[in-house]
Amino acid sequence: MRKENMVLKDILSALVRGYGSEQVHRALTEVSRRSPGDGQSNFDGMPSKPKKAERSSAKLTATDIAARSDAPAETKQLLLSLASRFDRKAFLPTIGDVRNFLEMRGIPSRNLKQRPDAFRQVLRIVSSMPPEALEKLIRESRHYGPSELGPLSDAIRSTSERIRSLEPPSDTPRPKDSDEPKSNASSDQD
Repeated sequence: MRKENMVLKDILSALVRGYGSEQVHRALTEVSRRSPGDGQSNFDGMPSKPKKAERSSAKLTATDIAARSDAPAETKQLLLSLASRFDRKAFLPTIGDVRNFLEMRGIPSRNLKQRPDAFRQVLRIVSSMPPEALEKLIRESRHYGPSELGPLSDAIRSTSERIRSLEPPSDTPRPKDSDEPKSNASSDQD
């Protein structure tokens, strides 16, 4: 990582700790609207090259997506906290973990290829949770994926129940005890 990026991240981290991510995001949006696009300078004071694509077409982070949600204020803060954990890979660290999380809640996830793209589906699920359940998820979400046995066990149980409910009854009757050939053990005793 380049030195100027590290300095920028340190400054932004301090601002987020002091003002909150939503307020910093709003301020950055306002500043970027007022700044001329071609005359911006980079870290060393030299004019930077004009950007080809605007931020709207760039990949959004989970925090960006959560910040844009229209959830109530209390829920939004919790969603931002969870999104921040998602960005840092402290919540659902792999695409497999994301798929497992979604599948356990009945959401098909086979088409998901990249972890960052999956956060919109995760957000739909967690934003419908009551604040208490969301707080519990945040507290217990150190990794929250197949690497933990509880969620893995739940996923296996729900999948096997789903498979059993979809299986048609067998057409071939099972042999009864009386239909089985008798063993030669009784004839040996005679």
